[in-house]
Amino acid sequence: LITMRLTAADCAPLISAIAGRIQHWTSRQLSYAGRLQLVRSVLFAIQTYWSSIFPLPVAVCERLEQLMSRFLWSGPALDPHRSIVAWDEVCRPVREGGLGVKRVTEWNNAAMMKHIWHFLTDPEDGVWARWARRFLLAGKSFWQVSPPDRCSWVWRRMLSLRHLVRMLLSWRMGDGSRISFWYDVWSPSGPLCDHFTPDEIRRSRIDELATVAGVFMSPIWRSYLDGGRLHRHRRAIFDRISGLITSQLRPTHGQDDRLAWSLC
Repeated sequence: LITMRLTAADCAPLISAIAGRIQHWTSRQLSYAGRLQLVRSVLFAIQTYWSSIFPLPVAVCERLEQLMSRFLWSGPALDPHRSIVAWDEVCRPVREGGLGVKRVTEWNNAAMMKHIWHFLTDPEDGVWARWARRFLLAGKSFWQVSPPDRCSWVWRRMLSLRHLVRMLLSWRMGDGSRISFWYDVWSPSGPLCDHFTPDEIRRSRIDELATVAGVFMSPIWRSYLDGGRLHRHRRAIFDRISGLITSQLRPTHGQDDRLAWSLC
């Protein structure tokens, strides 16, 4: 929960640990395949803990990859002039002609996305989740809240990754009590807020923090389904909402909503 971002100086022990481990491998008889295995398993594993906890500075990620690249091509000598293939190509998946080495920056971002997953799926009695909802969200949706002036750097990074995470998460509807009507992905059309302006959301009279269950059980939505009289602007908005969701998407009483992670 530190408010300051890590600096390169803060990460010096991590860089020293990787450089020190390389210097312990004094044998110059290791093949490229042997060094590749050490890069993918031992060296990459050293930074895993840091990447899982802290948003690493870009300069640190670049320095770690530089050490790995030099060791791969020149061994413990760390000769900067012996690289045979660009690091971008080395980090491509094997099926695409690369060597399957993971990028440190991408791994760090994935770890931060895991924090988002835990935050969204943590039960209400989770201490950190309950604290964050009360003081950081303060009644707003995770998908719409702006970073406060004073917050941890981890929270700020989590918010910056929302655009990457959002379309990878989707809800399997149960009773609809945990699903945000406007901001969560629960219909084939994606988040409904992407299809309406803030003014249209206000004119719909459906609260920004409303759940799917709350909307489907509300008198105004039931009136719309029954053909009741509505202001023409509101009816036009409801018609568009109805067109974005399928008739099969209805809350089921007694079943839990489930958040799913899907790779596209």
